[in-house]
Amino acid sequence: MSSQCLYAQLLFLATVFAGYSTIGSTLVLGEDGTSKSEKATERRKDDQQADEVARVAAEIDRLIAQHWTENDIQPTEPAGDAEYLRRVYLHISGCIPPVSVTREFLMDESPNKRRLVVERLLDEAGYIVNSTRYWRRAMLPETESDLQTRFVVPGFETWLREHMTANTPYDQLV
Repeated sequence: MSSQCLYAQLLFLATVFAGYSTIGSTLVLGEDGTSKSEKATERRKDDQQADEVARVAAEIDRLIAQHWTENDIQPTEPAGDAEYLRRVYLHISGCIPPVSVTREFLMDESPNKRRLVVERLLDEAGYIVNSTRYWRRAMLPETESDLQTRFVVPGFETWLREHMTANTPYDQLV
């Protein structure tokens, strides 16, 4: 496995397990009747969560850089915007990005467009479907090759999808 691939997987897992994903969140500020102080508290929590994600990502970057130094590995250049978009779409939603989305992303000049596309993808249904498929394969690998166990797949995936939509923590899932 290449170090870039490992880096991308570690960063993705760090953001998901650090709670960066807001799947299942039903809070829509301004439409739920919360007071200004409640909204401010919610924003502070979001900021703290973003800070924690940044801290975890920085630690992962440090560990990877340390591994590169210790093993005399020269990293390649970071992926360009088109390659990044394709990779993040495939990894999070399991499909390539639509042409219109690709054009819009490539024309966007904002410095945080990569973070924003990840946030948007994590809030879409494709993330739930792809993640459900991934975790089902990880938890029940025999269903890929054993025809006798394949009958459990639809029910298990439905159950897993419901829990992922509700943002059930992993420790409660298992």
